Amino acid sequence: MAPTDAPLDVAATYNSQLRQANIMSMRRYYAKNRDKELLRFKAYYQKNKDKIRAYKKRAREQSKRAIPRQPTVVAAETAPQPTTVMDIRFLCQEPTHKAPPSAAPSKMNLAFLLN
Repeated sequence: MAPTDAPLDVAATYNSQLRQANIMSMRRYYAKNRDKELLRFKAYYQKNKDKIRAYKKRAREQSKRAIPRQPTVVAAETAPQPTTVMDIRFLCQEPTHKAPPSAAPSKMNLAFLLN
């Protein structure tokens, strides 16, 4: 071992021991205050649940407000829905493009076998 490695080893050992001491200290604290920490943990998650519920409720209310109301029967009779010739032609005409040729069954079988 070279003389320059000694300070690194001391520092590494010190950091390792310090880390272990911190872990042991935390374990002692949580063992001693287990009930208090559990209550704190439950309160934290309950608060989060309440926030999530409130957010979902707000989102539901906003979406209800955003959805337009269905017109009444009288309003539907007085305001006919606009229909254009283009819409009807589009629905009635035959497709202008042909479907691409499907893969031959032998190619599909070969692909299945290769996978």
